[in-house]
Amino acid sequence: MASDSVAAAPAPPQHGAPASSQVVDKGLKKGAIGYISNIVIGVASTAPAYSMAATLGAIVAVKGVGVHAPAVLLVAFVPMLLVASAYKYFNRADPDAGTSFAWTTRAIGPATGWMNGWAIFLADLIVMVSLSYVAAVYTFKLFGFSELGHTKAAIIIGAVVWIALMTWICFRGIELSARIQQALLGIEVAILAIFAVVAFVKVYGSHPPHGAVKPSADWFNPFSMRFSDLVVAILLAVFIYWGWDSGVAVNEESENPAEGPGKAAVISTLLLVLIYLLVSSAGISFHMLHKKDLSRIKEVLYCAEEDKPITRADIVKGHEVGKGEYVVVTDEELKKIVSVPRPQWTGTMAEAAGARYRSGED
Repeated sequence: MASDSVAAAPAPPQHGAPASSQVVDKGLKKGAIGYISNIVIGVASTAPAYSMAATLGAIVAVKGVGVHAPAVLLVAFVPMLLVASAYKYFNRADPDAGTSFAWTTRAIGPATGWMNGWAIFLADLIVMVSLSYVAAVYTFKLFGFSELGHTKAAIIIGAVVWIALMTWICFRGIELSARIQQALLGIEVAILAIFAVVAFVKVYGSHPPHGAVKPSADWFNPFSMRFSDLVVAILLAVFIYWGWDSGVAVNEESENPAEGPGKAAVISTLLLVLIYLLVSSAGISFHMLHKKDLSRIKEVLYCAEEDKPITRADIVKGHEVGKGEYVVVTDEELKKIVSVPRPQWTGTMAEAAGARYRSGED
C-alpha cells in the first residue's frame, strides 16, 4: 500500500516532556582548548585570592569558628565535590554549553530550565558588577591614584572600562581568553604560595611574630565547634567555591567535550580546597587571635587624653619642644626638611674630627 512507503512522522512532544538530548550546533569553535585550559578556566573563574580576601575574615569572625575556619572550608567542599561529580556525568551524557540550563530543560521540562537559566544569568550579572567595582578600585591603587577609588564617577568609569575589556577578550575568541587566564592564574597562585610559605617560615622560625599560633590537626576537625556555628559559617564558605563550573560551560569548544570538561570540574574543586586549606592555615597562624573565642585581634588607635578610639585621619606629626609642649609638623614641612642639602664631610675634615675625638678636645 502507498501508506507503507511513507515514513511515519514523529509525534509532537507533549507539554512538559523532556526535549531531545541531541546537542544543537551553536557555531562555537570545536576543539579550541584542551584539558589543562578547562582546569585553568574552572579555577581562575573562582578567583581564589579574591574569594579568600572577601570571605575568610567573615568565616573566622563567626562565633565559635576562629582557627577552625579550615574545617569549615573542608565541609563546604563536600557538596561542591558532589555537584562537580554530577556535572561530570551530566556532561558525559549531554556535552551542551548550556550546562544546567540545558540539562534541566531536557530532564524535567522547559519551565524549570527557564528558571534555572535566568537564576544563573541574574547571579552572574550581579557578581560582574561587584567584581568590576573591585577591579576599578584596586587598579587605581596599583597606579598610585588611591583617591580616585573614593570617587563614584571614577569607579563607574573604571568598572565600565574593565567590563568593556573583558567583553572584547571574549569577542576575540576562547583561545585568547584561555591564554590570559593561564597567565593571570599562574601569577595569582604564585603570590598565594609565597604568602603561605613566608607565613609558615615566620611562624615556625626561631623568632615567631607576637601572637602567632602554630597550626594543629584540630583546626581541620568540624566536630570541634558547635553545629549551629558550623552551619552559619558554611553559608559563607560555599561562596568561596563559586565559579568552578565555568570549565564545563566551554565544553563544546573543548577537544574532548564529553570527558575533558567534566573531569576538569572535579579536579578544579580539588585544587581549590587544597589552596584554601593551605592559605587559610597560613593566614590564621600568622595573625593574633583572642584566646577566649579565637576571633581576630585588631589594633586600635587610642587617644588617652580624650579616652576614646580615633582614626588615622585624626593623627598629625609633631616635635616635642618641652615637657608636654609640641609643635605640629605638616607633611609639606617634612619634605622641605628632607630636601635641605646636608654638609659633605671631606677626608681632611673627617680626619681632623677623629683626631680631636681621640685627644679628648672639646
